[in-house]
Amino acid sequence: MTSEEAKNAYVEAIVQKIRDVQKTYKTEEWMKGDVYDLLAPKFEILGILETKKTEDESEKQEDVLIEQIQKEDCQPKNETVKIQENEESMNSSACVLSDNEYADALDDEIQSRSSSFTEPHTSSRHRVTRQGSPSLRNTCHRLEKELKVITESIDNLGKAVEERHNLLISLMKKSTVYILVPKSTSWKTVMFFVFWPFVANFLLRWLRRFLGYV
Repeated sequence: MTSEEAKNAYVEAIVQKIRDVQKTYKTEEWMKGDVYDLLAPKFEILGILETKKTEDESEKQEDVLIEQIQKEDCQPKNETVKIQENEESMNSSACVLSDNEYADALDDEIQSRSSSFTEPHTSSRHRVTRQGSPSLRNTCHRLEKELKVITESIDNLGKAVEERHNLLISLMKKSTVYILVPKSTSWKTVMFFVFWPFVANFLLRWLRRFLGYV
């Protein structure tokens, strides 16, 4: 490889490195002021001086944005002016109305309000008359009677169940007493149970002595 080819390869490698850096990082801020004056001639020799174009484009974009903002600020002012003009025209048209038309409008408004007030009163009256009809009263009275009968029958049933329960408990108590203690006990049995322990003790002692002598 000759020296010229080596120089060209070296320059291409540097240019590629610079372009890679420009792709991955924003280098526009680096090319401002004194730095731009130093680097611009060198980048121009290498053929990669694109920052000036981007700066011009960014300045153009900023100018366009400023113009749009100014237009948007002017639009609401125009709209408010139009709204005020419309309101003034409406007020002026309202003032043009004659006294007779104003009186007619007031009468219509009063009639509409009175009708709105009377309608709920009439509906409430209809409801009251419906609720106070004789058929409804009869059905309510009949339902009250049926409920009373049902409650009385439930009370009677509860009392009967309680009586049966008490009767069963008393029968069970009596049966246990009869099993433990017989109904007719003679004096002989009483005497036997009283003296039998002494007799049994005497017999046991006699048997021990007899067996001891033998």
